[in-house]
Amino acid sequence: GNIVYAGARRVEKMRDIEKAGAKVIKLDITEDESVDAFVETVLKNHGKIDALVNNAGYGAYGMAEAVSIEDAKRQYEVNVFGTARMTKAVLPHMRKKSSGTIVNISSIAGKLTTPMCAWYSSSKFALEAYSDALRREVKQFGINVVIVEPGAMDTGFFEVAEKKVREINHPQAYKKSVDAFLGSMEKAYKNPPSTAKVVKTIVDSVNKKNPKPRYKVGTDAKMGGMMAKLPDKMADKVIISMYS
Repeated sequence: GNIVYAGARRVEKMRDIEKAGAKVIKLDITEDESVDAFVETVLKNHGKIDALVNNAGYGAYGMAEAVSIEDAKRQYEVNVFGTARMTKAVLPHMRKKSSGTIVNISSIAGKLTTPMCAWYSSSKFALEAYSDALRREVKQFGINVVIVEPGAMDTGFFEVAEKKVREINHPQAYKKSVDAFLGSMEKAYKNPPSTAKVVKTIVDSVNKKNPKPRYKVGTDAKMGGMMAKLPDKMADKVIISMYS
């Protein structure tokens, strides 16, 4: 029942969303001009923006020693600065009408990290902190900021991540850990849950007057949240044993 504008670099992969009624527009959140044009199109056609869902993101996995700084910067450019760029573009308009909801799709990796996840997790940790600060800044204007922390979901995420891992020239010393990580990821994504619960969480967050600040979605996300509360040495022992 809402008017939905969906932005993506690869609009050809958005045809199912377009058939469902969304207006699909090419968008690159790493470019100011693309973001500004996207937002201006919505405002020109409707005069307001009620909700923003920052969903774009990917995982640059690999041992910290092996991932290039260029790839690490790209990870932040998409996962953190892309979200910030979109948010900065819509906030002035939400403030003017004293309402709005911003939903940032984080990950349980924004609460708990493992070997191979230094850059992906740190980008999601940063997104969590950014979202918490933002929520406290804009609550006075009647704007909600919601963080959604999914676990493994059926999104094609693993296929992209695995390809990038295999392209990295890891030192031989890490081979056992890299293989263990890929095996663990493959198992997690073998029969991943449908994204339906994440979609419902997003829609509910947008439609509620006072949504919760944070939602964990998926059994693994809830288990990861519990593990994140363990003492550091205990968590280290458990996690290192999984990747050695």
